[in-house]
Formats: sequence, C-alpha cells, structure tokens
Amino acid sequence: MFSNKYNFENFDIEKNNNIEVYRYLNVITDFESVYSFSTIKNGENDEKNKNINENNFSLPKLRNTIIDLNQIKEHLKTMMDWNFDNFKLSDLSNYQPILYLGKEIFEQHNFQKHFNLKLSTIESFLTTMENQYHVDLPYHNNIHAADVLHAMNYFISQPILDNSLTIEEKFACIVSAIIHDIDHPGVSNSYEIKYSEPLSKTYNSKSVLENHHCSLAFKIFRECSECNILKNLSKIQYNYIRSLIINMVLATDMAYHKSYLDEFTEKLNNKTFNINNSKDRKLLLCILIKCADISNPTKINNIAIQWSNRLFEEDQIQSVNELKQNNYTLSPLIKQDCISKSENQTSFIRTFVKPIFEQLGSFLDVDNFIALKQLEENDTFWENYKE
Repeated sequence: MFSNKYNFENFDIEKNNNIEVYRYLNVITDFESVYSFSTIKNGENDEKNKNINENNFSLPKLRNTIIDLNQIKEHLKTMMDWNFDNFKLSDLSNYQPILYLGKEIFEQHNFQKHFNLKLSTIESFLTTMENQYHVDLPYHNNIHAADVLHAMNYFISQPILDNSLTIEEKFACIVSAIIHDIDHPGVSNSYEIKYSEPLSKTYNSKSVLENHHCSLAFKIFRECSECNILKNLSKIQYNYIRSLIINMVLATDMAYHKSYLDEFTEKLNNKTFNINNSKDRKLLLCILIKCADISNPTKINNIAIQWSNRLFEEDQIQSVNELKQNNYTLSPLIKQDCISKSENQTSFIRTFVKPIFEQLGSFLDVDNFIALKQLEENDTFWENYKE
C-alpha cells in the first residue's frame, strides 16, 4: 500500500479510543508478538497465542469449526473463473484459503511429482506461510494473498504462458504469490521508514517490506525442514527459482511501478519483447505478480467493493497510527491525503491498474479480457458513487 486515506473532518480521537480501532495499530516487525483476532478483540493476554519465534513458525488456529470438504471442493471447481470468490473460500475453510487453494494449484501443475515433494511438506508449507499473515488486518491478510495466488495462477494458465513458461518458472510464480506479503504489518514502506527503525535500518530504507517478506520466507525455508518445498531442488534449480521469487516479490513495491510498466510497454510497442529471452521473461513474471497484486478493481463489482472497503479501512488505521505518533496532530502528508474513497479508487484505477492491465491484455491476446471489461465498469461505478 502506498498511501493513507482518512476523512478527519468528523473524527474524534477520544470517541474512537477503543480496542476495535486500536487493535490494528501495533506495527509488527520481525518476530514481535502477535495475537489472533479473537484474542485482541476480547482484550485477553493469552500467552499461548504469543510470538512467532525462530523455532515455531506456526500460530494457533483461530477457531474450531467443522470444515465441509465437499463444499470446498465444489467451490474450487470455479477456480479458473477470474471472479473466483476467495472470501467465500475463506469462510468455507475456517480462514485457510491459501491451504486449500494452494493444494489445488499444486495438483493442477503436478508440482508434487516434478519437485519430488511429499504431500505433508506441501501442506506444511501452505499452512506455515498462511499463518504468517495477520488475520486482524482488513486488507493485507491471508485472503489477499490467496487472491493474488488465484490471479497469478489464472495468468500462467493462459495458453501463451502455459506453453511458454518452464515448470520452474510456474513454481516460482506460485510460491512468490503465496509469500509476497507475509508478516505484513498493515502500513506502507514510507511509514516503516519514518517510524520503524529496525526494519528500515536492516534494509537501508529500500523496499523495506518487500525485502522483509523475502527474508522471512527464506528464513522459514532454512529453519523449518518439514515445510521447505525447495529442499529437493538441484543447486541450479534452487538458485534460479530463488532469484525469480526475490525479483517478483521486490517488484510489488509500488515505488517502482512506473519503471516496470514503462519497460514492458516500450518492448511491446516496439515489438522487441521476446519471450525466449531470459531478461524479457523475468520482466514478464514481474508484470504478472504486479497485476495480480493490484487486481482487485478488475473483479466483479461486489468483490471489488469489498476489497476497496478493506483497503480504505487499513489506510484509515495507518493514518490514526500516524496521528498517535504525532501527538494527534495532522501532518501535512495526511492533510494532503484526505480524499474521498471514490476519488481514491478512480485515481488508483486510472493511474496504476488500467495501464498495466491493458499491456498485459495485449500480450496475453485474450478476446474480451474480462479483467479490463470489469475494470471499466468499476471505474464508472466509482465515478458516479455518491459518498
């Protein structure tokens, strides 16, 4: 996320000084204590829910409910639909969309056989990475990661990519999508640089969160053998897949969005893009994860609205957090950022989403690219939205 949006005109910090607002305000860095949504909401200090540490990367399950595998299986039949509903999958799976969607995708591409993996290793990988997401965040949680995973798989399953990408490249795409936002604290890089010294110093204020996501993922691979899906790769495979994963995750830093888009657009316009060229392929994979990461406005309206509301809420929380850091005094940055939800959405769609999806649609050569059609519909919706 690259901006904060909050309408402070009617905001009373005293009236909103409660756990429902401030449950989001802890900026989590590295392996600080984290709590499940239910624990925070109830104001409990339950020691067994504390701390991701170097020897235990799993968090407790949120709730114990009976999972109907038949319902999940039925829902996953629609997995290749661009409008696949990950909110519904999360509800059906007891908040474990990455686990069930990931297993289906691993099976689709036959990764288990290709990379000599045990099913238990795949399940441990999916569960462990899913547990690194903070479910109390409105937006940057495991449902977002599942949504990016779904979009990425949709892209690499299109004929031109399915027939061109190697199995290692497809594997890297899927792993990148799964891990791309693990341990996201729900604030932007600019916030981390300004207020969170440990992470910003570790990564020299460059793509702080994206570097953290990569670093944590490979730390887990090193220290958690039972979930290390890279352990049976050859050295050549490992080095290549690792470099692809890092390149893709770092590409999700919106600060560099324009440079990726400009390079891709220039190559397509000049007809110099060559999918058999390794540099061009790496650029393409970065474009894929960037599109997957910001694909919310290209979904059917009811799903797109849910995501925009979640993003707006998370931006609000960051703004409140910055108010706390500034003794409840609005900084010039926040004052400039106080725009409406509809203005935020139309600006985001027209500045970031539409240009890159137009280029991807051109490359994929898909008739009536549904993502672009729905993007136009959502742009019109927000343009006419009355707040």
